[in-house]
Amino acid sequence: MAIFQFMLSETTSWEGSLDELVAEVDRQLAPLDPEGRLGGVNARLIRYYLSIGALSKPGRAGREIRFQRRQVLECLVVRVLLGDGWPLAKIAELIRHTDDAGLIALLPAPRPEPGDLRQQAQALVARFQRQAAATGGAPSALTSAADATQARVRLRSDLQALGNAAGQVERAEVLKLRLATGCEVLIEPPWLQQLDEDRIERAAGAFRQVLREEFFKRGNQS
Repeated sequence: MAIFQFMLSETTSWEGSLDELVAEVDRQLAPLDPEGRLGGVNARLIRYYLSIGALSKPGRAGREIRFQRRQVLECLVVRVLLGDGWPLAKIAELIRHTDDAGLIALLPAPRPEPGDLRQQAQALVARFQRQAAATGGAPSALTSAADATQARVRLRSDLQALGNAAGQVERAEVLKLRLATGCEVLIEPPWLQQLDEDRIERAAGAFRQVLREEFFKRGNQS
């Protein structure tokens, strides 16, 4: 079951304490991050995210703080986007302007169909555009974040179509092609031998998207 389907169907009424939130986020991260590269969360980290606005304020039942599904989704998005190299301040801004469905669209799903990913990306950007129109214009950083998110989802789709089931850029000892000073492409020789025109076009498109995403993340950091 895709993670967004799971979150919509099985955690709609989830509620818990701080410790229960930590346990739930770690449980939800497991299928998203089988290699453990994103790392888990703890109570101190949750409090830090709350202090900088990366998580919305929880509710209360009497004197007890009670977290809900929204905070679970926010934690998952923070961990996933941090793993992709996003600055935490921009993640916090993105989360503040995104509804639950938009957050779910940012989460990876196990081997989704490429068309589904593209539709999610298009729907997410459309939501940002509607919000910008309603408020008289979104902040430039938020607009850039929406564009980068669309490129990120499209990139995952193209990588999966190229045979990368995880939809993530992988690293290995490979053939190095130096296109220019400071610009090199690494390719595994067996994959190179399997190239055809369609795979060449997809690889070129994916490379363009990677460059744009890295430019956004590195070139716009304050």
